[in-house]
Amino acid sequence: MARSSHCRLLSLPDELLDAILGRIDHPPDRSNVALCCSRLHRLLRSTPLALRVNFLSCTNPIGAREWCKQLKHFSVTFTLITEVSVEIPVRLENRLLAALGSSCPELKKLAIQARFHTTPRDAEVWRTFARKCSQLTLLDLGPPTSADTPLRAKPALPPLDAFPSLQSFVLGFVPKKIASLRRCSSLTSLGLWDPKGSTILSLASSSSFRLSLHSLCIESADLRDCLECISSFPRLASLALLACKFHAHELHTLSLSLQTLTRLFIDNCPRVCTSSVAAMVRANSSLSTLSLTGDSYHLLRSEGIAPKLRFLRLSRLSAFSPGVLADCSLDHLLIEKSQLSLEDLACMLVREKEREEVVQGEGEGVEQSGGTRTAAEALERSESETSADTICASVDMLMLTNIHFIPLPQPGLLLPRGPIMPPPLSIAASNMFGRLKKLTMWRCTGLGEQRLASLLHDCLGLMELTVEHSEDMSDAVLLGSRLEVLTCLTLLACDRITADGVAGFLGAFPRLSDLKVEVEKITPETREEFVRAGVVMRGV
Repeated sequence: MARSSHCRLLSLPDELLDAILGRIDHPPDRSNVALCCSRLHRLLRSTPLALRVNFLSCTNPIGAREWCKQLKHFSVTFTLITEVSVEIPVRLENRLLAALGSSCPELKKLAIQARFHTTPRDAEVWRTFARKCSQLTLLDLGPPTSADTPLRAKPALPPLDAFPSLQSFVLGFVPKKIASLRRCSSLTSLGLWDPKGSTILSLASSSSFRLSLHSLCIESADLRDCLECISSFPRLASLALLACKFHAHELHTLSLSLQTLTRLFIDNCPRVCTSSVAAMVRANSSLSTLSLTGDSYHLLRSEGIAPKLRFLRLSRLSAFSPGVLADCSLDHLLIEKSQLSLEDLACMLVREKEREEVVQGEGEGVEQSGGTRTAAEALERSESETSADTICASVDMLMLTNIHFIPLPQPGLLLPRGPIMPPPLSIAASNMFGRLKKLTMWRCTGLGEQRLASLLHDCLGLMELTVEHSEDMSDAVLLGSRLEVLTCLTLLACDRITADGVAGFLGAFPRLSDLKVEVEKITPETREEFVRAGVVMRGV
């Protein structure tokens, strides 16, 4: 940030300056940012201000001293710093912890990604830091993200018993021995990265009887070594298994001991048996969140997944049963890294009784006042008379990422349920979006401009639309839609969106209040029109 821009910022009203600084990300000149922020010091007492400043990188002792100096300068400007994230590729020095403790006494969340060892002297520094930051509730000790060589030594844990107020703890390395958590009676969330069997067993035997964990995350571990530890927390509500190694019946064992589980994440786990996942989901009626990245074949061929499921994330769809999601009242549906068509989406969400009515009309003509109608006419009438809530079961937010749309369902994609397969639901594929409130499409290809226009045409209740990296989104598609209640619109890396099209958004979307778009040469007149209409323009 140059000095001239610094002076221009100081001449802006406080409210506008607050909005600008709240969106600063990785500024090159941190000192001028801090000087600008000093005017907002009085606003901190009433309105929290969030800044993302990437000044926490140091690769040598001189950088460490500079880091401490800048942290002290920021702490003078912002007396209520409650969250700090440190990412350094070298060993964490004691002076950094001392600077944090002295400069940020109100600290509640601390994330450190660095190399560090805990010697007896270092442990005393941690205890001093804990006494100064007595309100710390989240401690994230993640693995180093940019280290040149892997961390070969096995460091010991800091004295966690010095943090009695700790509620969430993430361990990003394999320690020599597990530290005592007996004083951490408030701990409800625990994350373990690359744990060994001895570490897991030590944690289970030394701390489980005093802890009441609600959230547990295990990454890059052998699940067979973790069963005893996981089963020792019967009140667990959230379980995340990331890049873990599965064997045979681990999920079946967990389903017997975890009856209160509401959130389950199984992401990037090789050799996971999706039939066991489906059995676990069906056995746990209280499950509301499920994330499964991998082949979802066995899961989506089940007769109903979970009646209380609200969030579902799936990837690499290869096959599914028609109507498998019809009984779910989903708030969020996320599908990624798949090849499918709009008809496939409708087929998953359409109710079985309506599909059976369509199949019955396929084999024989149906009498009506004008004579008989063909199976295609019966299908078209059934689709046109079917409301959106009977086709798609309460999907409020749909997110599609890395999807390649195909014009017709792939051969063998739908599992046969009878001698006659129902025809594609082309109209239903458009009507199923009628009750959507939020739609996000990121790197979706193959849909085409006409299909995208028909998709948006019936999204009458859509309030938030986000499209990124799309070759099909254009001015004509948006201006031809009927998004009358749209309030938030984000268009990034959409090359066919022009400045002239943006100028017509006010007339097409009367309730638009937040617009983020990447275009060139927006005229001052257009900007003034959006400002007068109360629309916040970002990224233009």
